[in-house]
Amino acid sequence: MAMMSAPFDQNQAALMALAGDQAASDPRLAAILQYISQAQSAEVADDTDVDHGKSAALRDELRSLRRENRRLRELNDALLAHTEFLAEGIGACPLCWGEDPDCQECGGDGGPGTFVPDRQAFNEFVRPAVETLRAYIASRRDGKSPEPKTTKATNASAKKVKQSPDSKED
Repeated sequence: MAMMSAPFDQNQAALMALAGDQAASDPRLAAILQYISQAQSAEVADDTDVDHGKSAALRDELRSLRRENRRLRELNDALLAHTEFLAEGIGACPLCWGEDPDCQECGGDGGPGTFVPDRQAFNEFVRPAVETLRAYIASRRDGKSPEPKTTKATNASAKKVKQSPDSKED
């Protein structure tokens, strides 16, 4: 389809705006305006598919982006489920962990220990951490003080704590 000229487009746009006001009270005019709008959309779609090489490349890129989007959604869903289970294990609001005053679940009052922890989640997440911490503290009291196993994130947090003037050792 051929493209319309700029002056015609401007006149048509003004006419459509004027008719749009009338279409609110005239359903027949509204239907005609809808038909014209759809015809223009089809015309633009036909004109944009001229270069098939670029279209194929864009379709491939779109497919790739959709696959990546699907992968990221699945990862996000898994992380949300994991976070919710952990929150239940420490007795926190599974939606906001007590950090959102507009939370419909807890109104911002659902931090760790607010709710009775879910037994299964507690046993899976919290109990092993408490047992490891107890063993480490006991070994320090006995003078055995082995180097604790830590993650990179824990090491970074520990450095921040050591730099803090308020920090105290257990």
